Amino acid sequence: VIHIQDIHTNYEAQKNLYRMLEALVKDKGLSLIMVEGGWGNVNLSYLRAYADKERRHEVAEEYIKAGKITGEEYLDIVSDYDISLEGLEDEELYMANLDTFFEIEEFREKASKELERIVELVERLKSKIYPAQLMELEKAGREYEDEKISLADYYKHINLLAKKTDQDISALTNFNQFIGVTEVEKEIDFPRVEKERSKLIETLSKKLSKQKLAALVTKSLEFRLNKLTPAEYHSYLLENAKEEQEDLKKYPNLNKYVGYIESHETIDTTGLFEEAEEAILAIKAVLAKDARAKRLNEISSNLRVLDNFLNLKLIPNDFKYYKEHKNDFTTSGWIDFLKKLAKRHKIRAESLKPAYTSDRNLATLVRFYDIANQRDDIFVQNAIKLMNEKKQDLAVLIAGGFHTPSLKQKLRECGVSYIVVAPHTTEQTDPEQYRYILKYKAGKAE
Repeated sequence: VIHIQDIHTNYEAQKNLYRMLEALVKDKGLSLIMVEGGWGNVNLSYLRAYADKERRHEVAEEYIKAGKITGEEYLDIVSDYDISLEGLEDEELYMANLDTFFEIEEFREKASKELERIVELVERLKSKIYPAQLMELEKAGREYEDEKISLADYYKHINLLAKKTDQDISALTNFNQFIGVTEVEKEIDFPRVEKERSKLIETLSKKLSKQKLAALVTKSLEFRLNKLTPAEYHSYLLENAKEEQEDLKKYPNLNKYVGYIESHETIDTTGLFEEAEEAILAIKAVLAKDARAKRLNEISSNLRVLDNFLNLKLIPNDFKYYKEHKNDFTTSGWIDFLKKLAKRHKIRAESLKPAYTSDRNLATLVRFYDIANQRDDIFVQNAIKLMNEKKQDLAVLIAGGFHTPSLKQKLRECGVSYIVVAPHTTEQTDPEQYRYILKYKAGKAE
């Protein structure tokens, strides 16, 4: 199973998802694509009969930009491939999840505004009582979110603070590998890599047999067309060089680059983000030594999770955190502490009120994610059933990133081999468009 993490209604991601699927159809004979959000056969290939390819491309492009069709639906409309799109959902469970979504929409905006007032006070209090290093960490996090610093710079800052606070992060394998890769990257002379690669290809072209030379040309073309990863292509070059007894010491930058990209490509991105968050929590726990700073940090973490709850951006680690601290997620339990702390630091907060809307509806927010987790069981059961029925030993499963950790575990338990990939994107997803599309598909959009 190739699990593609869906980035809902993101135009760039959906077009790249379409290209990924087309490459799998052409190169691997993919014919079965299984998707969340539907049940039974959800093919759109019947639309091919209504127009020629050019017109289908025009209409499909308009709809995918608006978020009204997905990358797999785009492929089904514009191509002539013999593919099957199958929904993985249990209709009743999916509709229950969708109904809960609409319940949340009724109070989301009001709850968010109530939480904002608490967030504003918490941020002001942080500047008064947080130690300097903790403020630096918070600042780095904001700068990364605002795209003022890179992910590498942000994680370097976390790694440095972990060392300063004597945190043992040796078990965070993906995080440590990422830090190592970024260090190696600084040592690589990339223009020299280009020159050494060209020199090696020129040398090999004189040594290789006609058959091997033809293979090299094919591999080079596939690399240019993004059908081979940088690691695959450069490893292939070095392997040929060894077979031809070419002295690889003449290509020091190329060798270093190959090691760098091989290490980079083996990093589990989902695991990387989870491990970084784990490191941040551990650092904050140490830096917030004062009882008041410690409590403020706990409230700040809870506010972040509540915001993700309300905006349906919760990741599995957030949900796990909630389950472990659920008795502390009622904002009314924080107000007295925050008011006393504000008074101590001469900050006016007499009118501060709990986020009553969030407090009253917390069970609804939790229910949404509990149902989402139940759907994972159905996804795996239906995926295996479909692959058996259609006699396919390769299939794509498309679902949002929240489902990934659970799906990986369940596929592993069922003895199904899997790989997780995600379409590349440089654009932020518009959450309002996603909400609109859900309403549109349910016939509730205005």
